[in-house]
Amino acid sequence: MIYGWRRAAAPLAIALGPTVIIVAILRNWHGWEAPPFWLDDYAAGVALLAAGIFAISDQGSIRGRLLSAAFALALGVMWGSAFEPLAGLHPGPGEWSAFPATSRILTLAGLAASLIGLVLSLPSKRPGFVGTRPDTGKRKGRR
Repeated sequence: MIYGWRRAAAPLAIALGPTVIIVAILRNWHGWEAPPFWLDDYAAGVALLAAGIFAISDQGSIRGRLLSAAFALALGVMWGSAFEPLAGLHPGPGEWSAFPATSRILTLAGLAASLIGLVLSLPSKRPGFVGTRPDTGKRKGRR
């Protein structure tokens, strides 16, 4: 069963996954940094795409939770990608990217889309914990 706003989260993940990978390629066009600075972008893009495809069919199960986890991963990766130059971890985008303004705008847009996707993908109803019994109504009259 699909809960509320979660319906919009899966198509957003399917669109955002490849976009995260494309932005990583644009950001590193002229000079590739060390692999940890771009492999995490690829992992987030693949996770978003896979979780979005899985969640299209069933968002009420573990697949919906994987979608939330993929958006959280993408949010962390986009946060790091947006603010790495400010932290002095490597030079600014103008020094290694062929498209510094475009990659910066797309990174910030990916950060915003990841945050929106995370909020949309969170469940609106809390299922019971594993091992708990549902309230049957028989116990209401008993003391």
